[in-house]
Amino acid sequence: MATDRIIDIVRGHLAAQLRNKVKLRDSRNEKARQSFSGFREVPMTSQAREGACAFAWRNYLLLHSGISENDNRRFALYRYVASLRDAGEDDFDLLQIAAVAYLNKLDELHDDRCARLAADQILAGCLESRSPQPGTQL
Repeated sequence: MATDRIIDIVRGHLAAQLRNKVKLRDSRNEKARQSFSGFREVPMTSQAREGACAFAWRNYLLLHSGISENDNRRFALYRYVASLRDAGEDDFDLLQIAAVAYLNKLDELHDDRCARLAADQILAGCLESRSPQPGTQL
């Protein structure tokens, strides 16, 4: 019971960090994103979420033969990535990393909450590595 409380506290802290993290955009990626905005009917956030889930699931199926296309892990993955989007994360690259990490940790830990926490920690590390380091110019 105490472990569940600790996991909830850490997860809440990591989610707050994700929401408050300032993401720097590469101007080239931003221009590309803007140039395609007129062609899509679905918001980019939905495309990023769907794309990240599809990428992670496709790779997971390649590595794990015998897993059904409609395995419960696929739906758990979608819920996890949707929760990241709800927390404000919409960067496609980061969503892909988080999705792959989540599936790996789910296999390793056999527990959704622990897999989410572990994937959140990996995602937080990626966000931190993208932050400008002291003494560097933007």
